[in-house]
Amino acid sequence: MPVEFRFTCPLVNGIHARPASVLADVVRGYRARVTIARDGAAAVELVSVLSVVGLDIKVNQECVIVADGIDAVSAIAALTKFVEEKLASVDDVSDVGHAAGTEGSANLPMALRNRDVAFVSGRAVCGGIGMGAAVIVGGLALSDAALRATPVSVEAEVTKVRDAIAKTHAELHTRAKSAKGIAADLLRAHAAIADDPALRADIEKRISRATTAARAVVAAGEAFAGELRKATSAYIRDRAVDVIDVCEQILEKIGTLGGTTNVALENDSVVFAETLTANQLLKMDRSKLRGLVLGGIGATSHTVILARSFRIPTVIDVRNAVGLVAAGTRVIVDGEGGLVLTSPGDAARRYFEREIRSRERAAERVRVLAQGSATTIDDASIEVGVNASTPDEVRGATANGADGVGLLRTELLFLDRATAPSEEEQYSAYTGVVKAAAGRPVIIRTFDIGGDKPAAYLNMPEEENPFLGVRGLRLYEKHPDVLSAQLRAILRVALVGPVKIMAPMVSTPEEAVWFRERVEATRRQLAAEGVSTSSVPVGIMVEVPSVATVMDQLCEVVDFFSIGTNDLCQYWMAVDRGNAGVAGLYNARRPSFLRVLSQIVRGAKAGGRWIGMCGEMAGKRGNLPLLLGMGLDEISVAPGEVAAIKALVREARAEECRALLERACACRTPGDVDALVAASGWRETQAAAIVDRSLVMVESDATSKEEAIQEAIGVLLAAGRIERPRDVEDAVWAREATYSTGLGFGFAIPHCKSDAVTIPSLAVVKLTRGIEWGSLDGGAVSAVLLLVVPSSDAAGSHMKVFAKLARKLMHEDFRARLMGAASPEEVEACLRIELEIS
Repeated sequence: MPVEFRFTCPLVNGIHARPASVLADVVRGYRARVTIARDGAAAVELVSVLSVVGLDIKVNQECVIVADGIDAVSAIAALTKFVEEKLASVDDVSDVGHAAGTEGSANLPMALRNRDVAFVSGRAVCGGIGMGAAVIVGGLALSDAALRATPVSVEAEVTKVRDAIAKTHAELHTRAKSAKGIAADLLRAHAAIADDPALRADIEKRISRATTAARAVVAAGEAFAGELRKATSAYIRDRAVDVIDVCEQILEKIGTLGGTTNVALENDSVVFAETLTANQLLKMDRSKLRGLVLGGIGATSHTVILARSFRIPTVIDVRNAVGLVAAGTRVIVDGEGGLVLTSPGDAARRYFEREIRSRERAAERVRVLAQGSATTIDDASIEVGVNASTPDEVRGATANGADGVGLLRTELLFLDRATAPSEEEQYSAYTGVVKAAAGRPVIIRTFDIGGDKPAAYLNMPEEENPFLGVRGLRLYEKHPDVLSAQLRAILRVALVGPVKIMAPMVSTPEEAVWFRERVEATRRQLAAEGVSTSSVPVGIMVEVPSVATVMDQLCEVVDFFSIGTNDLCQYWMAVDRGNAGVAGLYNARRPSFLRVLSQIVRGAKAGGRWIGMCGEMAGKRGNLPLLLGMGLDEISVAPGEVAAIKALVREARAEECRALLERACACRTPGDVDALVAASGWRETQAAAIVDRSLVMVESDATSKEEAIQEAIGVLLAAGRIERPRDVEDAVWAREATYSTGLGFGFAIPHCKSDAVTIPSLAVVKLTRGIEWGSLDGGAVSAVLLLVVPSSDAAGSHMKVFAKLARKLMHEDFRARLMGAASPEEVEACLRIELEIS
C-alpha cells in the first residue's frame, strides 16, 4: 500500500542538483518505488536527479513524496527524518551570493572613453585582467563518421551506450577522489548525472527507434537540457550545461565526438565559447589561460564557480561569444568592468598593462608583509595561523605568510553524504592539507557534528535544543568506529608532517582524559598492526564556560588549547546568536567575556601550555590589541586576513596592549570598550600617515591626463591605501568635471572622497615629460599630487591638506625643492616638513 509524505520546500534556490542527488541517496537501496511531485506537475522517480531538478521546485512550494513497495514505510521514515532535520542546510546559497556580488558595471574606464576602442559588454563574474590570443570553442557536435553512421542493431547500440556510461561514471568517480574542494564536488555531481536512470532510459528508448547510440545521446542530452532551460529559476537553468557536459563525456567514450573536449592552449589565451563545460575547463592548461568570454551560461553554473576558484578573469552574458573575433586575435578581458576589448589598440593595451602592473605590485606588497614573524615593537611574538578546510585554502594562506593551520575543520568530509568517510579517504584528504602546509604545524579538529551540523547516517536523535545536546565529543562514545577511523588517519598522516589532534565540545577533565585514552589506544592498535605512527600532541577546544574554572586540571591532561570564541560567547551569555530577540547580548567585547578569556589564557600559561584562538573574534583586526594584551600564543584567522594581521602586530606594543586590556575588563558595556579602543589610537589599517615614500613614483611615462591619474591610483593600490581602483578613478574624474585641478607652475592636485579609500593618502607622480591638464596658467603639468580620503571623512581633512598644498605651491622655493627631490625618500621628507606632518 502506498505511503505518502508532504513537505514545503525550504531551499532558497529550490530543489536543484545537489539536494536532488542527496534525496536520491536517502532512498537508494530501499525496495520501493519512490516518486516526488509538486502542484501542477506529474510525479517523477526520486532516484532520477535530472527528473527531480526538471520539476523546478521552488522555495515554499508544497511537495508530495509517495513510496510503494516492501520498504515503503522505512523509505518514507528515512525521507521524513532527512527533510525535517537536514534538507534546509543542503543548498548552494554561498555560490549564488558570490556570483551576484561580483556583477560588473560594464563601463569603459574614463581613460579610454575618448579613444577608438572596439569592445562588447557582458557581466563580470570573476575579477582581474586577462590578455591573450582568442581561442574559439564550439558546442557539442558529432564527428563526420558518426553523422554518416547507421545503427548496427538495437542490442549492439544499447551495449555500446551502457559501456560508455559505465566508463564515464567510473572515470568521474576516480577523478573526484583525487580532486579537492569545488572540483571534487562537481565531479561527484556529474557522476550522479551519468548514472541517472531517466537519462539512461531516454537514450535507450531513442535507440529502440532505430537510431545510433551517439545520436541518441545527443538527442536525450538536448531534451533534458532544454527542459532545464525552461525553468523559472536561473539556478536550475544553469544546470543545463552540466547535462551537456556529461553527455559530451559519454560521446567521447563512444568515440563519436566531433572535435575534442581537450582545448589546446599554446600561448597566453582567452577562450571564447557559448556554453563551455566544467569538464573542458578542468582539462585546460590553466597556466596559459588568461580569461574566459562566455555566452549562454549562468553565473551559478559550475563552470563559472570553477573559474572563480581558479581566479580566471571571466565575463558572461556576451552575445554571439564565438562569433566576435577570429581565432588568434589579440584581445583583453576586463573582469573588473565586464568588458571584452575585441580590438584594443595601443591606448587600451597601455591602460590595462598599467593596471596589471599595479595589481602585481599590490600582490607583492602583501607577500612582503606576510614574511617573517608577527612580533610587536617591544619583541612580543604571536603566531598567525589560518582556519581552513581544503589544501587550496592552506596553500594560499601559507603563500601569504600563515605560520600554520590553527584549525582544520574536518566536518566537510562527514556532511552531505550517506555514510561516514573511510580511513583511507580521510588519510588522503589530510595528507593533501599537511603537504600544502609545507612543514608548518596543522591542528586537526576531530569531527564537530551536531547542533547546526547534523549527519543523517549517525542516526542522531531529535533534540529540543541541539546546541545544548549531543554534539562534538559527546557523539564519539556512541560512534566508536567513526572516531577510530579518523584518529587512525590523523596518526598515520603525522608521518607526513607536524600535526596536532584537537577535540571539540569538551566540558570536563573526565572527557579530556577519555579522549586522550582513545588517541593512545588507537596508537597502540596501529603499532600492533605494524603501522608506523608519530607522536602527536593532543588538545581541546575551549568553547564551554565550565572549562575556565578547571584549567589547572586540564593542563595535567592535554598538551594545548584553542579558544572557540563563537560558541564560548554564546554559551557564556546564554543566547542563540541567530535569535534576533537576544542577539544583542552576543558581543565578544562584553567586559565579562573579556575577563573570562583572560582567565582562560592565564590558566593555560600557569600550567605551561600553549593556547591559541580560532574563533571569529580572532579574525577581526579591531580586536587585535585586546588579544595581544591577553598573551595568546596564536590566533587563527581567515586566509585573506593573515598578511594584514601580521603587519598590524608589527606596529603594536605589547605593553600598551596589556594596559588596554586591563582597562577594557574594567568597563561596564561593549560600547565602553569600543570607545576605549578607539581612544587608544589603535588603527585597523597599516601605515596611516598621509605621506609615505611608498606613495611616490619619481619617473612615470604617462602621456596624458588620463594615464597620469591612473598611474597615481595604481600607486595607491600597490601601497594598500585603496580597495577598488575603478571607483576611485570615477570619483577623481567627477571632481575634475567640476573644475581643473591644474594649479599652474607644472603642478596638479586631483582629489576625491570615496568609500573605496581605506587610508587618507597623498600620492605623488613625477612625469618624465609634461602633459596637458587645462591648468590655470595654461602650462603643462610635470608633477601630479593625488589626494584621496575615505567618504567617512566628515571633517573635510582633504580640503585642508589641499588648501595647504595650494598655498605652499605659490612659493617658488617649495616648488624647486619638491621638483628637485630625486628619490621617494626625498619627496617624502620634503612634504612632511613643509606640510608639518609628523
